[in-house]
Parts: sequence; structure tokens; C-alpha cells
Amino acid sequence: MTLTLRVVCGLPTASIARLLLLPEPTVAQRIVRAKRKIRDAGIRLRVPDPGDRPARLASVLRAVYLTFTEGHSPHGTSAVVRDDLCEEAVRLAGGCTG
Repeated sequence: MTLTLRVVCGLPTASIARLLLLPEPTVAQRIVRAKRKIRDAGIRLRVPDPGDRPARLASVLRAVYLTFTEGHSPHGTSAVVRDDLCEEAVRLAGGCTG
């Protein structure tokens, strides 16, 4: 989840930590470990097979929800709302229904 929020959704580590109610160093270490696991195992980025998608939908929707939440209460900025994050979350959610 942390790597998805960082790489796919573009959230900074501090925001991810706040959303997940975890210390920032914990989140940073999770991101490092996830990147290392992907590198060491030679995992390639790919679209999951149709049969695998239902099992992954809940985690995808959670990432979209957290991105939308960050858009409505942005961390580390004076903005009241980050339209870019809200719009991206809505765009990503649209892909979850097809």
C-alpha cells in the first residue's frame, strides 16, 4: 500500500504516514523494503490478469480513497483542497468500475 501511494498516487512519505496513522520513518522503511523486494525478485510492472483483479480491488480502492482524502485535507501545504489529487482519485476510481 505504501509503495502504491508513493509511486502511483505521488503522495509524499509524510502524507502517507499521516493517512495511515504511522510514524514517518516506519512508512519510509516500508517503501524501501517494498522497492528492494521488487528489485530482488525481478517483479515486472504489469496489468493483472482478469481473474486476479477482484482479489486486488479492495487494496486499489483503499489507495484511491486515501488519495482523495489527502486531496481534501492536504498535509504540508496552505491549500485547503488539492484539486489535482481529488481529480486523480476520481479518475482512478472510474477505472475500477470497468
